[in-house]
Amino acid sequence: MAFDLRLDIRVHEDIENATDYYFEKSVKVAEAFYDDIQNAYLALQKNPFFQFRYLDYRCLPLKVFPFMFHFTVNEKKKVVYIHALISTAKNPAKSWLKSKGGK
Repeated sequence: MAFDLRLDIRVHEDIENATDYYFEKSVKVAEAFYDDIQNAYLALQKNPFFQFRYLDYRCLPLKVFPFMFHFTVNEKKKVVYIHALISTAKNPAKSWLKSKGGK
């Protein structure tokens, strides 16, 4: 049975901002970014048990673009909660995680 995905509103903003950036570079690049996101969603639906990176948060790097999904898993409900899509060049502790009381 596949896991359901639930995206925090910030994830939509993160994806939109990155897509806008890549769209300015090239439509093909923006489309490739979209495909990379979709492939990550499929991977999370099939098997979200990637390693813990900090606290209770797991991360899944995109295959092509320098971003990682930061998420938690509720095994009983079969739900993946995606909290953010963050550039690998940024420190997550200085972004959304700080507002959650993380370290």
